[in-house]
Amino acid sequence: MLDGQSLQMSFNYTPGDDVRFVGDDGEIQSKIGANQDVTLNISGQDIFMETYRTVLGTMSNTINGLPISETTLFSSMDGGANISQADSIVFSGTDHNGYKIGIARVTSPENAKLDMTNATIDQRTITLTYAGKQYDIVMDKKGYDDMDEVIFNINRHVQNQGLGGEITAINDGDKIMFMTTRSGNGVELQVTGSEYNTLGFKTTTITSRGKDTTFELAYDDYRGPVQTVHDDLAISSSASGTVHTYYVNGEAINFSVVTGDTQQDIEDKINAELAAEGMGFDVYARVGTGTNSDYKVTFTLTNQNFTKDSFLATRDDSGVVGSYQYDNPRGTGFPIEDEKRVSDMLTFIENLYDNAVDASIVDGKVQVQDLRSGKSKLTFSLDEKNTGVGYPMLDPNIILTGRYSGSAPLISGQSLLLSLPMM
Repeated sequence: MLDGQSLQMSFNYTPGDDVRFVGDDGEIQSKIGANQDVTLNISGQDIFMETYRTVLGTMSNTINGLPISETTLFSSMDGGANISQADSIVFSGTDHNGYKIGIARVTSPENAKLDMTNATIDQRTITLTYAGKQYDIVMDKKGYDDMDEVIFNINRHVQNQGLGGEITAINDGDKIMFMTTRSGNGVELQVTGSEYNTLGFKTTTITSRGKDTTFELAYDDYRGPVQTVHDDLAISSSASGTVHTYYVNGEAINFSVVTGDTQQDIEDKINAELAAEGMGFDVYARVGTGTNSDYKVTFTLTNQNFTKDSFLATRDDSGVVGSYQYDNPRGTGFPIEDEKRVSDMLTFIENLYDNAVDASIVDGKVQVQDLRSGKSKLTFSLDEKNTGVGYPMLDPNIILTGRYSGSAPLISGQSLLLSLPMM
């Protein structure tokens, strides 16, 4: 597609689907310049509102035939809601700025600098700590044209570290913001810089944790850490390598220990095998000295939204009592706790959106209103297993318009992501 031409795309979707356009392998050659209007004709209602966007559920819930109120107990709802105290409601969506709710976000205290030609390595380095591991991001010693180039190079380093699907960096008003792609109260991201750091991060580590996205209708005291400890563990070695087989949540972890391997060597080998089994960002291992002898191996469940279904089960190959260990995030008193009211869910929603929305009940329907005026990217949905509570529905034939306000043109080969959550 060349300049002056138009493109029409059709998407088929059902409630709960995402509609995404992720690039066209260079077929679109037209550049999108700064402040150029882009119109997207996508089915959807109120994707942008000039002031105080509001999302309203479609299903009206009742108690004794009358609309529910904020004081209503979930168990008191009429049968159509299909609610039980063992149920939970999973929330998803985006806030006013289009950021996914429940994620961990870290912003630099100071603005980033474009000129890094005379900066030392320390001044060009920041350290990300994620899923129990540290990743150094070292910027090139050069001058950068603008913040877009800085962000592009940070994300390139993030990608090269294997974090591309987990963490992304964006320009937040000349400050750098790192965001996780995962939501949940077990998600944690730390960023550490240095004195006179060109990326705006200092020696004091900044830590951000995600938020719980699952509202439990009864018991809700799910928390970390979720850990299993294998203490005083003999880990044999040999010149040719002794193979050990551990199990983590049912997956076999095989690693070989050679004579002279240190605790760090063994730890690195276990974590490498966890990554090879697809659990590198879900579980990490620490190897230290045993309380009485030999080794202590600790496994930690990470990057989760802790719920009643979360657990960590590990087994070593010692064959002794205690070789099997288990842990979960359930706190004290499980499973007994006072039943929740609708007002508890509304407070949960507001906290999930950092109190930038007002959640209420209107004629028995859940309503979420953006408290910030201007163009809003607020979206909100409930897990469809709980459709009795009502979930937002989008009407067809609404035009979405937006404006690209960046300073760099979008050229062939770059990806353009248009995401419209369908709820």
